[in-house]
Amino acid sequence: MVPQHQTSIRRYLVLNGCSPDFIILYFTETCQRNYKWLDRWTGVFDLSEIDFYSDDKFTYISGRDGRYDIGLTELNKVYITYKFDGKSIEYSSTRKADLLQSVREITSTEVAQKNADEQTITMEYDLNGDGKIEIISCGFWERWGVLNPCEISSQNSDNSLLAVEYLNPKRLGVLRDKYNGWHIIVEDYNNLLIYKTDLGYVELGSLDLSRFSSAPSSHLSGYPFESQRAFPA
Repeated sequence: MVPQHQTSIRRYLVLNGCSPDFIILYFTETCQRNYKWLDRWTGVFDLSEIDFYSDDKFTYISGRDGRYDIGLTELNKVYITYKFDGKSIEYSSTRKADLLQSVREITSTEVAQKNADEQTITMEYDLNGDGKIEIISCGFWERWGVLNPCEISSQNSDNSLLAVEYLNPKRLGVLRDKYNGWHIIVEDYNNLLIYKTDLGYVELGSLDLSRFSSAPSSHLSGYPFESQRAFPA
């Protein structure tokens, strides 16, 4: 196991909407103080997006990196990792973030290709299996390349089925899995929206796909998922 060494990550904020620059300060196995700019991180915005983990040879520092910019509609989240061997810190790897597979979806890339006066997109799907179609519709916010505003409507009600006020995804997809008899909706990579009676679709939060190798029903206590294998095996 790599010995534990004292480290400190500092970030230097740039007040122009861009991501901060990060520098890591550390002591080597000979107690020499050193530092390294983590310059491959171009879209890491907060310390909460950084993870540390170790194996028998290295301690790893991984940052969740993804950019939002004018007209940038593609999902581009990656995990950029550095490694520390007790002597120095070097770049290790870049891995694309995993996507939950959907049965149907809409994306900001699709709507961005339309004429400026036609930049809306809709998706029809029977979300609760009652034989009646629900409609997911979104506009386009070019400044950040996202779907906004979004709405979920039903033939059974004049009320909105979406209880989330600020939803700015680049992708909305319907999963095979259900909660409370309604299909789960995925936002971007792995943020889940579940249907709750008398509320509508609410955010469950981000699902860490690295934590399990099957459907999440046995891992998220209190959430009775009806899995049909949409989650990665």
